[in-house]
Amino acid sequence: MTPQDLGQIRSLQLRINQRLFPDHPQPGRSTPHYFPDLIAIAHLIKFSWPAGAGLIRSAHLAALVDTHAMAISRQLAQPLHPGPRPSSPWPAPDDPAQSAALLLAADTLLDYHEGDGTNLREHVQLLARTAFDRLPPNMAAGFRRMDFSPHLARALARRTNGFYQAGGHRNAKLHAPSRECSFSGEHVPALLPADLFTRHFSELCSEIGPLTEWSARHLRRAASLKLVEMAAGGTWSACAQTLALPWNTTQQSLRVLKHLFATTASREPFDRAVEQVARTLDGNTPRINYAQRRRTLATWQLPEDDWAALCEGLTTLKGRPTSPSSQAATALVWAHVTQGDYLHSPALTALRRAGESTTRLVAAVNQTRRASGSTGDRAHLLHRLGHYADQVALVCDQSPGSAAAPA
Repeated sequence: MTPQDLGQIRSLQLRINQRLFPDHPQPGRSTPHYFPDLIAIAHLIKFSWPAGAGLIRSAHLAALVDTHAMAISRQLAQPLHPGPRPSSPWPAPDDPAQSAALLLAADTLLDYHEGDGTNLREHVQLLARTAFDRLPPNMAAGFRRMDFSPHLARALARRTNGFYQAGGHRNAKLHAPSRECSFSGEHVPALLPADLFTRHFSELCSEIGPLTEWSARHLRRAASLKLVEMAAGGTWSACAQTLALPWNTTQQSLRVLKHLFATTASREPFDRAVEQVARTLDGNTPRINYAQRRRTLATWQLPEDDWAALCEGLTTLKGRPTSPSSQAATALVWAHVTQGDYLHSPALTALRRAGESTTRLVAAVNQTRRASGSTGDRAHLLHRLGHYADQVALVCDQSPGSAAAPA
């Protein structure tokens, strides 16, 4: 080796020694996943070689990796036959110089973890695509089961339309949160609250143009899915389960998202807006546990006595086909407390499961919702329901698991 090569190897050995002995910690990268990450990246480099040759500036060290990696490539290229392979491609090289060169390349790649992880992701994705195209499914699945840090898992995970891609052995551990968050998935409502949407999505709305109520609702739902992925990880379908969202509705929201952001450039305001919301949730204390609220109100119905008190004096609301009912009020209170879509409220879900029509109930809810900002008995009822829902929310937050409503 040249003095320069030997100097790099000695520096790497020193960094490894400092991590092996806790009495002499290394300043800086203190992640406990250093060694699992180092091993995983070393495998990725040798399986994708020479895609990662640029990580080694020394021709001599690159040649050492090349000798080891090309032997593995020839082995993997051989047709599969029944029975075990003659040798495993997983062990480290027998030659310590080859091991040193391979580990140096892996350590160099891990240096790209600084900042937002974009550089690490770009390099890792190139290696991962090449490696998984070569590996048989069982080996790719074995790599996926390896232990590595959430940071590396985020870099390895494939994405479709901005979300973790579901299914297949090509994916990394998708349970890794896509961001370091102080909040959890339970603190995210099924629909991004209107005040947060108005505050943080103005730039996006100005870029893509005016939104209908329908498209805005889908955009708010997609933002909530992204927040769950940030906090808890998982594919979009797993995030939908966390938010108790129907699979087909979630898929429709992602189709709308894809249509709204047909170009790559227009996705950036969406990502920035969701990041701003995430920072807001990081700073919120105490946080609202929306999952607990959904559980508490899963079987709740507005008591008839409370419904009568809410309607007191509102004589014009009686006797019409679309007049508000206690069932409609139950759906509206549920949506207010859980910050969810009233279409997914237990009241409407129960009708669908029973095979009954939801048309009249949906019409009654919409007629009441449209009264916002106006005068008249419907507007008065909507105002009263808002105050009532605030009290229900307090009961949910103060009594976990209780479905009691205020008197």
